[in-house]
Amino acid sequence: MEKKEVKVLVHASGRHVHLSEADLKTLFGPEAEIRPKRVLGADGKGDFLSDLKVEVVGPEGKSFSCSVLGPARRETQVEVSYTEGRMIGAVPPLGDSGKLEGTMPVCLRGPYGSVKLTRGMFVARRHVHLTPDDAERIGVKNNDPCDLRIEGARPTTFHGVIAKVPPREVGMEVSDVHLDYDEWNACALFQQDGGWLSRGE
Repeated sequence: MEKKEVKVLVHASGRHVHLSEADLKTLFGPEAEIRPKRVLGADGKGDFLSDLKVEVVGPEGKSFSCSVLGPARRETQVEVSYTEGRMIGAVPPLGDSGKLEGTMPVCLRGPYGSVKLTRGMFVARRHVHLTPDDAERIGVKNNDPCDLRIEGARPTTFHGVIAKVPPREVGMEVSDVHLDYDEWNACALFQQDGGWLSRGE
């Protein structure tokens, strides 16, 4: 039987930091706030890019600048690609946003101070924010694995794309996949912005 597929948007997610309120104040000062610069996501809801940047420092002292996303989180986390991790001498584990057990220690530096995290840096598992209607069309539920098929110059299929399906009352209207830039470049997605999603095996 032929697999059912839905067309989804595909976004590249660059390295970024989600800060707790306490770490925000330590890094940027007691009056600091995370203000929106650009809303992220296909539905225009949820996370936003701010104009704040921090230095992410690896175990060898190498560092790079990293954008801060808002709003503030309960606990600070740092999401990078494997290539970006190696730039600062780190090999972070795969992880999921908000689930920080087993993630990597890291140091953050801001204009006001620094923070040494005992955990929080990881490579985000590829995932799709799937509307309830699209989830029903391909027969998946929240946290089910999906397959993402990319056409074009470098055809690629990504397996193990985790479905994030919100309740209907959230009102999500557009399904979109989040890949990091290692994955994005591997299939030449700079030439297009979409793919086909189906239920994984």
